[in-house]
Amino acid sequence: MDVYSCPIVNAGQRLLFSIIFDATEREQYREKLYLEKEILKTTLLSIGDGMVTTDKEGRITAMNMVAETITGWKQEEARGGRFFHEVLGWSMKKPGKRLRIRWQECCRQER
Repeated sequence: MDVYSCPIVNAGQRLLFSIIFDATEREQYREKLYLEKEILKTTLLSIGDGMVTTDKEGRITAMNMVAETITGWKQEEARGGRFFHEVLGWSMKKPGKRLRIRWQECCRQER
């Protein structure tokens, strides 16, 4: 159960207004969502190819061990606000501009 309360004044009297509701369904949904995310994370991180995920701005949110080997970056370093084109561009020893443009094209198309 969840309880939300706030003090109110009604006709000069201070009262406590409360809403009580059953949160069982929400908690069950939250647990299912968490388990699905963990399964997805485990699957993505175990893929045999290099895998990097980013947020909408292009900051790295996750990468698997193969991607670490390819880029020379550890996930912990790359996740610290690094952009995809920075990490992959540096590993290819050339500017990341072309990669940045390709990444932006993919985001516009919501791939």
